[in-house]
Amino acid sequence: MDWIDDWIGLDWIDDLIDDWIGLDWIDDWIDDWTRHRKQFDKIKLKVAVEATCEEILPAHGVAPLDMPGNPFELCYQMPLDAHDASAGYAFVVCDALFNLPANSGWIAYLMGSSGFFGVTRIGRLLMPKESKVLFARWLRRMASTEPLLDADTAERFEPIEWRAIIMAHGEPIVSDCHARLREAADRLCKE
Repeated sequence: MDWIDDWIGLDWIDDLIDDWIGLDWIDDWIDDWTRHRKQFDKIKLKVAVEATCEEILPAHGVAPLDMPGNPFELCYQMPLDAHDASAGYAFVVCDALFNLPANSGWIAYLMGSSGFFGVTRIGRLLMPKESKVLFARWLRRMASTEPLLDADTAERFEPIEWRAIIMAHGEPIVSDCHARLREAADRLCKE
């Protein structure tokens, strides 16, 4: 098939990729990773696990939150002041929500993970519709400033005074937390 490249004249693309973009580092990285992986496989570590964070953190006032529609995600309700509940809480989330600035680079742009607060484009594409609905409903419940009654279970949900939203990817949000959670829920189910 090289004759097709020669005939069309696409050799310059290979030169561009090899010389200008410099993808040679990928081969070097793969070689390094393979070498280090072989060394790592020789090491056998035995670590005693005494408890999980879900077992330890509640003693310190941090409550794990079950996130419907996204069961593998970590999310916590953390008091801002352990001695004063009126100080409010931080909504701590790992990878379910992003808050990267719009100029975060072309990879973040392609993934659809910058310029807004919420679930990334790739996250929305990979999430089944039922999960989107459950997750959006849960975000709206977290955003509520009024007590809610679940129509399905008749369970009563008291509002939580969120004073901060802290996520693994992006700047913390320290104002209008309830509105921002509603914004993330609306963005998730806008399609």
